[in-house]
Amino acid sequence: MKFLIFIPARGGSKGVKNKNLRKLNNYPLIFYSLETAKKINKQVKSDIFVSTDSKKILNYCKKIVNLGNYLRPKKFSTDKSNIIDSVFDCINYQKKNGRSYDAIILLQPTSPVRSTVEIIEALNVFKREKKKSMMSVCKVREHPNEIIQVKNKLKWRYLKSSKKNLYQKQQYENNFYFIDGNFYICTVNFLSKNKSFVKKYISTPFITKKTWPIDIDFVDDFKVAESFI
Repeated sequence: MKFLIFIPARGGSKGVKNKNLRKLNNYPLIFYSLETAKKINKQVKSDIFVSTDSKKILNYCKKIVNLGNYLRPKKFSTDKSNIIDSVFDCINYQKKNGRSYDAIILLQPTSPVRSTVEIIEALNVFKREKKKSMMSVCKVREHPNEIIQVKNKLKWRYLKSSKKNLYQKQQYENNFYFIDGNFYICTVNFLSKNKSFVKKYISTPFITKKTWPIDIDFVDDFKVAESFI
């Protein structure tokens, strides 16, 4: 089975300017996903592909991994662009260069704290059990029973209703998980059919050992991530 390790790295970002090249413990944010991709590449038959519309990001990535000169078209690089379109633009680009793939591994730069061992384990399960789609999940920190939706100052509701009065976390059910964005794996056929990496009742959750998921969207997230790198 041939994998494409897909790293999306758009140049523009709203929350943090030049986010992918912003330093996290002395290295640009995208460095950590590139290093993970290199480790995966040593153990799994795959190609690494960085999808970016930024020459600055592309030139930096070329110093870390072997890449071509592909730049993502502007029509797939806006705030409203669907990442699936970017993936298939990449697949079509690679086809013209004589490369084809059975499945995609999505590594988002915004999740820099990963366990390569867990990803390889997930890939082995994916291949052995002939899965169509997998995504990493970790146990939720905020229990659904404690989450409310506020409509205004007087109107609100519990996200998850419960007949029990639960005051201690030990009393909570323990089967709630969060799709943490650490990694996604799916076949090219699955992605083509569903236009998504995840589909209810079909995608298989891979439970990681994470206790604090890192997803960098704001400057404060960099500060949190620094303590885990």
